[in-house]
Amino acid sequence: MSAVKTFANRYGPKFVLLTVTGRLFFSTCILQHFLFDFLTSVACRLLRGKGRAGRICHVLFSRVLQQHLENSYVTAWKPVFCPEEIVKPEDDVQLEERFLQISPNILESFPRFRPPVNLHVWDGELGSVRLLAEAGKRLSEKRQEDVSSHCRAGNLYLDRRDYREYAVHLSQNLGLVLVEQDLNQDEVAEIFYLALHRMLSVFFEQPIAGRLRELQRDLSILCEYIWIDPGRTEFLLKTLDKHYDAATHGVNCTFVGLGVFAMRFRTRLERTNLNHLALGLAVHDMGMSMVPGFIRDKEGILLHKDKESVRRHPDLAMGMLTRLKVTDRIVEQCVMEHHERLDGSGYPKGVRGDALSLPGRLCGLADSFSAGIAERPYHSAGDALEIARQLLQQDSRYDKGMARALLELLKCGYAGCGVKPAT
Repeated sequence: MSAVKTFANRYGPKFVLLTVTGRLFFSTCILQHFLFDFLTSVACRLLRGKGRAGRICHVLFSRVLQQHLENSYVTAWKPVFCPEEIVKPEDDVQLEERFLQISPNILESFPRFRPPVNLHVWDGELGSVRLLAEAGKRLSEKRQEDVSSHCRAGNLYLDRRDYREYAVHLSQNLGLVLVEQDLNQDEVAEIFYLALHRMLSVFFEQPIAGRLRELQRDLSILCEYIWIDPGRTEFLLKTLDKHYDAATHGVNCTFVGLGVFAMRFRTRLERTNLNHLALGLAVHDMGMSMVPGFIRDKEGILLHKDKESVRRHPDLAMGMLTRLKVTDRIVEQCVMEHHERLDGSGYPKGVRGDALSLPGRLCGLADSFSAGIAERPYHSAGDALEIARQLLQQDSRYDKGMARALLELLKCGYAGCGVKPAT
């Protein structure tokens, strides 16, 4: 306290009062946004014109505030200490909530003279965001240079209302999600869903080698994303679609299967295995494209000959893999065993017990779950948690540890519910 009095007597009580007030106020995060502008402008006015002492106090005051703000939960907000130094309001709710910053990496992926989305910049004179370039309209050389300049300065934004078009663009340039820092987990998950749905739709329509390579490329990027942080799988599961078609089912099974695998084998995730498993989960049902549509979508009980046509789809898929020269064992196990069950009640071979491979068990669980939550001509879409509980109860047919991991992932996220899966 004596030190404070000495400092007050020497430099004036208002400097000490200002510093102490700042320390008290800014230790409470809820007051930061309301009081920061006021106190910093007061600080700048009081501390100017006081010579060396004023400059020292100004620096100390700034550092105190900076330290408290960096330690608070508002990590995305960066303070600027004097009004004259403000270029754009980085703490403005409008920028944080309505707009997404576009990085140079993303801009380079756009067509140079026809951006796929509206581009905005912060205008300091207007004190608001304004439109710089319209989506789909050709830019002049000068306007294109303006766009690039604003982007390099970190002043180019996307209105989140245009996010769907932006996500579609990124889904066609999927590698960017691994280097782009401004996308949140939910946005990245949606981009992966769009990308893989598009690739699977194209592949199932014409299953040729070139399209398979493109699908493998996108799956490899997904596996890299999960391998870096397996907890991201819980965000992928939020994108599961209840509409049923071959591509949607393939994406749903891929996300579910990789999520369960990450939950069940946390310490044994290998990048190579993830790649093979992702491909198997994505294309395991490709043989159904060879089954006539009137049988696939038939309501009511199937005739015996119709059932036989459906039961042949794993063998049909193996023939397609052979023509595509896919010889990976994990992919083959997903294709041939996703309808096998532990009690031997499945098809096509009635495999049971330990003879049923790990990829086969995983793909069978993901396939049954994804079919259960989908809207089909012969049944309505089921609740995800309820379907997962039903699968867990059928421990004679499905791997109990995997089924429990699925239920935990859906209910509590990747962190789990505090109960270790059964071994």
